[in-house]
Amino acid sequence: MKKTFQELHDETLIADLGEGGNICDISIDKLRSPTMKKLHKATCPRKEKDTGIRRAAKRAGLPRSARNKLYNSVEEGFQEISNLVDITQEVMGKMIKAMKKDDFRTVTKLYKELGKIIK
Repeated sequence: MKKTFQELHDETLIADLGEGGNICDISIDKLRSPTMKKLHKATCPRKEKDTGIRRAAKRAGLPRSARNKLYNSVEEGFQEISNLVDITQEVMGKMIKAMKKDDFRTVTKLYKELGKIIK
């Protein structure tokens, strides 16, 4: 079977990696032939998107399949954001009251708490 120039180019890239060369060690953008790109997609694990909700879910111990479902539901995401806004407003209200009383110890404590919520 004849190989196209693109396939030969891709095989050369893999061969240049050395004896332990793997197609996953090469970026899919560098591959030229459609068959090699298809092979790359089929054999190599994909990198997970890095967002705040995914990081929080990972820290909570959710498996990747469950983390992927977090982004398919707009309603759940809206609810999470709404809850975050409510909690933030509550802490900010307490912080403003403490500032009016010149209680900077409480202000500092609430400021740190707010930072933990937003993170």
